[in-house]
Amino acid sequence: MKDRDFLFILIFTEIKQTLPKSLYDMKPQFVTDDHGKKLAVILPINDYNRMMNELDELEDIKLYDVAKKSDQKFIDAEQAFKEIDKKRAVEQM
Repeated sequence: MKDRDFLFILIFTEIKQTLPKSLYDMKPQFVTDDHGKKLAVILPINDYNRMMNELDELEDIKLYDVAKKSDQKFIDAEQAFKEIDKKRAVEQM
């Protein structure tokens, strides 16, 4: 094993320990019909909340990717707030 490979494994192990518990570690219970067909899932509330947070983060990443691909002009927040305040002042006249 090369030193570089060992370093990668060491860094990966450190990062993995700081990551949140995987969704694949959840312990769902299934509600089934008489034929064994799954109809619903029962999750511990902590697993449900973690899943919802990860889905929210995934949605944010997708929206970011869409925004980056668009041809929109981006301005910093301070400039945006100035333009909004200016527009509101004009509308109130």
